[in-house]
Amino acid sequence: MPRPKNLIPKMRTAQDLVKFLQDLKHRREQALQQVHEIDQVFASLQTLDLTDHQHQTRTNAKPQARTRTTRGDKAKAYRVKKKRAFSKAQARNTPGSNRTTGREFVLTFLKRSGPANTKAITGAWRKARRSARPDQAIKTLVDSGLVAKKNDPETKGSLYTLAEKK
Repeated sequence: MPRPKNLIPKMRTAQDLVKFLQDLKHRREQALQQVHEIDQVFASLQTLDLTDHQHQTRTNAKPQARTRTTRGDKAKAYRVKKKRAFSKAQARNTPGSNRTTGREFVLTFLKRSGPANTKAITGAWRKARRSARPDQAIKTLVDSGLVAKKNDPETKGSLYTLAEKK
């Protein structure tokens, strides 16, 4: 049934209005009867699986809208994508994100493991998922006198030990 353009047409007399309201009431009763019949059909078919699997679509599918993009839009999207990738990958490797400083890390490692060469310290550093390299922390500890540096004749690099307290 096509829907009328004007729901309430202009009435000239009160009798026209009464006829229109009666007609609306009659149409409403017919529509309610049809809805009731449809509900009965669905209730009788409720036990059957009548879904059409061929025409189902993904519920999370995004509509493919074609829009014109400008060079600026593409550049902005690239910057946002790059920023997201950086923030996900480097989130725990930003300065100040570790519980201990680099110097504290090297000192505790030497206390636990004893004398260690650069390769062992770097391996522990990476295993702890710390960023950059431990070279600067080791250098500052050697310069401050907390760690002693000795040439290691057996391997390439230096051997680091805790400095003896005087």
